[in-house]
Amino acid sequence: MEETGFFGDKDHQELCKIFYTELFEKYKEYQDELLNDALKVLLSIPSHFILTDTEMIANNLILAIKRALQVGLLNIYLADSGIVSIGLFDKNFSHHFP
Repeated sequence: MEETGFFGDKDHQELCKIFYTELFEKYKEYQDELLNDALKVLLSIPSHFILTDTEMIANNLILAIKRALQVGLLNIYLADSGIVSIGLFDKNFSHHFP
C-alpha cells in the first residue's frame, strides 16, 4: 500500500517536486506579475519537498529569496514573502550549511 499524507500519495508528491523544479528553472525568464507570482509560489514550497535536497536549496531557493528581495523593493508583499522565507530557511535548513 502506498504511503499517503497531507499532500497525497508518493506519485502526487513526485509531481509536485517536478513542478517546483521546473518553476525554479523558468522563473528567471519571467517579468512583472508573472515573476512576482512565480516567486510567491517558490517561496511557499512546503519544506518537506526540498528538505532532503541541499542542492536544490543552495542552487534555487537561496537565489529565489535574493530575487524576491530585489523585486520586493517595488512590491512589499513579495518582500514580506522573502523575509518570511529567510526565517523559515534559518529554522529548517541552516544546519545543512556551514
